[in-house]
Amino acid sequence: MTVIKEKRVYAGYYQRYDGQIIYVVMVIKDADTGADMVIFQPFHLGALGEYEVMSKRSFCELVTVNEEDVPKFKRRTQHPIQPSMEAYQREHGLRGPIRHSSADEKDVEIRHYRRCHSYLAYSKDIISHYGEDIRKYELCVRTKKYVGVLPDEFQFLKEDLKFLQDCTNTVLKEYKTLLEDKFYRQLSVRKYAEMAGISRGSVDYMQKKYFLAFAEQLRIRDEADQKCRLI
Repeated sequence: MTVIKEKRVYAGYYQRYDGQIIYVVMVIKDADTGADMVIFQPFHLGALGEYEVMSKRSFCELVTVNEEDVPKFKRRTQHPIQPSMEAYQREHGLRGPIRHSSADEKDVEIRHYRRCHSYLAYSKDIISHYGEDIRKYELCVRTKKYVGVLPDEFQFLKEDLKFLQDCTNTVLKEYKTLLEDKFYRQLSVRKYAEMAGISRGSVDYMQKKYFLAFAEQLRIRDEADQKCRLI
């Protein structure tokens, strides 16, 4: 006899009670019944099998093994999801749900780094996401796992955060308050203008100058390292 235990299902690896590893792609709705359906692929000897579908109800069952109720599928949080796996899913038009492991990781989404075509866009990307990225970095260090960032991009996150902080503490120190009070706290232009007692036009002007100044520092860094960090 099976018992149903409702729970959230995340993208990633799971292990069936008999040892079979699967990769959950996403959860979708059945168009006729509205029931949640789990799309997954069996994983064997390093290769993925064909897509299969199972109702979430069945996926979340507790099954009896040796007179003990155990989950039909158990999440393998320490099994890393390779970038190639995610790229494969995107190529097939599929995107897994946002994955959470604990209360600390709530609403942390995967963000990609160094995907810009110009230094100005690169500058805006780093500065605008500063508050999000610094918290993401601290969470990764605290939990000792990759949260919201792909393993091969974690070093990008770390290097860019440090470079932004170093520049803002030295050659761009006139923007330090802007970085700490607006971008770290992730305030809108309106809210920051109200807090600072200045007009929104002034905030826009300061941001533009900051983006341009940091873009120049990014270009100088690449020239010094003889390495291009743009796409």
